[in-house]
Amino acid sequence: MGRMTKQGIDYFSLDVQFDDKVELYLIEKEATGLAVFITLLQIIYQNEGYYTFNGKDLFLLIKKRINVNINEIDSCINILLERDVLHKNLHKKYNVLTSRGIQKRYFDAAKRKKEVRAVDEFLLIDAEIYENIQTVNINEINVNINAKNVSNNATKEKEKEKEKEEYICSEPSKNDDSDPIPA
Repeated sequence: MGRMTKQGIDYFSLDVQFDDKVELYLIEKEATGLAVFITLLQIIYQNEGYYTFNGKDLFLLIKKRINVNINEIDSCINILLERDVLHKNLHKKYNVLTSRGIQKRYFDAAKRKKEVRAVDEFLLIDAEIYENIQTVNINEINVNINAKNVSNNATKEKEKEKEKEEYICSEPSKNDDSDPIPA
């Protein structure tokens, strides 16, 4: 069975000049605001690619990367929402942090991927212009998560663990120059 395609991306473009909304945010929050904003973009693009959920876990991840007080991170995100840098309605309805610009940059960068999953309710752009986007309804996400948990029963897990141990324990022959760890 093949590995699922990675949803996020390893690289994202950053404009050399921010728009007025971001500039006003940066005037207000200064260097800390820039650090929070860039780190937030990194987290969004590397994980789901076009959104992330707001909350304590996000704050802790940002804090770990840039060592900023959690209250300051919360303040920065609230100002990004107030200034419409991030989409207010999606945040209010689903606790999601995203924007049209984030989504456009992500889906443009992900054009080469065979398939990209997207939650229909979170999209702010026209998904039809991208051939590789597979949209799902927000209700389908929970069903898929539960289906994965059901299929990963304890017996299958034990069998996989046993196969892994058998492979690691078997020594390659002395004349074999190949790498003992599979790619």
